[in-house]
Amino acid sequence: MYAGDYESAIADYDHALTMKSDDANVLNGRCFVRAEANKDLDQALADCNASLALEPDDAAALDSRGFVYFRMGQLDQAIADYTAALKIDPDIAPSLYIRGLAERLKGDRKDADRDIAAAKLADPSIVKTYEKWGVAP
Repeated sequence: MYAGDYESAIADYDHALTMKSDDANVLNGRCFVRAEANKDLDQALADCNASLALEPDDAAALDSRGFVYFRMGQLDQAIADYTAALKIDPDIAPSLYIRGLAERLKGDRKDADRDIAAAKLADPSIVKTYEKWGVAP
């Protein structure tokens, strides 16, 4: 993908949106890249909200918005979005993993351990993926 070149990725998403401003997938992609980079989180949230306005039941967009909320320290909102995403698709490893980290930060060790274990089972590389973005247990 972009191997950490977030500025280029965002520029590409910006360009794609000039051609079709109501593309939910592109809005979600730009949201997630900003969340990965941990910058412009207010804009990331706006992108996720716009994507979800177009496709309210998109588990990927709920997952992305959950990550934005997690980065913002809004743990209750993050957990709510991850829970909604997992109701749509119960096997989303990132939703399980970051929901687990958010639960751990809130002191809910039992649910956190369950979610993190399920995420690692679904995707054994999940911890390394998020560590490269500066997110670790």
